[in-house]
Parts: sequence; structure tokens; C-alpha cells
Amino acid sequence: MVIGYKTRRQYRVENAQLRAKIDELVRDRDVDSLTGLGSGTKLYRELGEAVRRGLGFDYNVSVIFADLDDLHNLNRRTSQEFVDREIFTTVANRLMEVVEGVQHRSTDLFRRSGDEFIGIIENAGPESARILVERMNVAIEMDGLLAEYGVKVSFGVADMWEVIMNADTARLKDDHVSLIATMLNNAEGKMKVKKGEKDPNRSLAAP
Repeated sequence: MVIGYKTRRQYRVENAQLRAKIDELVRDRDVDSLTGLGSGTKLYRELGEAVRRGLGFDYNVSVIFADLDDLHNLNRRTSQEFVDREIFTTVANRLMEVVEGVQHRSTDLFRRSGDEFIGIIENAGPESARILVERMNVAIEMDGLLAEYGVKVSFGVADMWEVIMNADTARLKDDHVSLIATMLNNAEGKMKVKKGEKDPNRSLAAP
């Protein structure tokens, strides 16, 4: 049976290949065992380092958030195992294809937990991040399996400077900003790069 532009067999092969590749990786807490993306643990560390570089070398860092809509009903209509092994994996594949297509060497993608995916884009402002989000939206909407099960993904973008200015605010209206504010507070101790130092890893390319 054909689903969109891929057959069920192609999906099974694609996901089986991904799982086989993941099994070959060294098992550590930096790798999400389900999708092969960076783990939530690695996300916190990498975000702290990215912001440290952004503050030290005067360039922006943007964060993209993605999470599945109505996950409870999706689990009820199918099964949690199906969602974990097929839906989450397919969403991760589509998002990663967009990130790899941009060829922005300072863009990383993570699965924080459950249905939450987060991308960190260095040396890029919110507008660049929103362009990437538009491409991710198209990739999700065009996927046959996700369309068959009515999977929708909500996206959000946070700007490093907005987050820093709101980090001490007691009530943050945007949950995404609140999440990253917490990460930034946890990462403050790592921000030790002096203003004006040359960063050999700085990326000058924008998506």
C-alpha cells in the first residue's frame, strides 16, 4: 500500500535501518535511544555552551521547539508503542532531513523527552530560525505516514536575548521561553568566555 510518496515497506526499512544504526552507536546518555538524536542531557550542556559562545563572541543563538499536537488522542487511537517506534522516529527523520539540507554546521537537533524536539542554531537570529521552521512544517505536512494519522507538530522560536531579558521574570507567558530560561539559569556557571576572544568554532553562515 502506498502512503504519500513512500510505501509501508519503505517506512519499515527506513526505520529498521535507523534503529540498526543506533544500535551500533556507543550507548551513552548523550544519544536518545529511540531516535538517535542528541538526548535531553546533551541538550542542556550544548545549549549552555552555545549561549556561552554567543555572549562571548557577540552573535545570536536561536532555539526551535517542536512538539506533537494532541499526543494523548494519538496514543489512544493507535498505541504508545506505535507512536514511539513509528511516529516519533518519522518526525525525527523529517526534522533531521531539513537540518541536514540546510548544511548549517552549527545547527543541532535534540529530543528532550517524550514528543519534545529542540534545535539549537548558532549565529542565527529568529528570522533565520523561522525560515527553518517553515521548511520543517512542509516536511511534516508532506509525509504520508504522518498525514494518514493526522499528526500535527507545533513549532516555536526563542531568541537568546529575549530569554536572557526574561530569565528573572516570575511569570513567563511563553512556556517555550520559560523552558529555555531554566536551561540558561542552569548553564550560567559555564559562561566564562571573555568578551572579544576569538572563537575558532564560530559559524558565519546563516541558514
